[in-house]
Amino acid sequence: MIKFIDVTIGQAEQLCLERCSLEIRRGEVISLVGPTGSGKSSALSAVAGRRKIRHGQILWDGRDMGRSPKKLAVRCGYASDIVKGPSDL
Repeated sequence: MIKFIDVTIGQAEQLCLERCSLEIRRGEVISLVGPTGSGKSSALSAVAGRRKIRHGQILWDGRDMGRSPKKLAVRCGYASDIVKGPSDL
């Protein structure tokens, strides 16, 4: 289970996600839908341990991602929406 508890991501002058709470149970398939800049990619990056949260907690099977994100991030498959490589691809 992945659980967001009152999560805020971003800078004080521009928050990507503000006080978001969400619970995804094992086996559930969800979709994050919203306009550009609404925090979809930032939320996924935080679960993968690639983005720090300003407030709240992200729990993965009851373990706090903020306390050991690298250790828990190996359980998460993550593909960035930013592709870096040769410009002729």
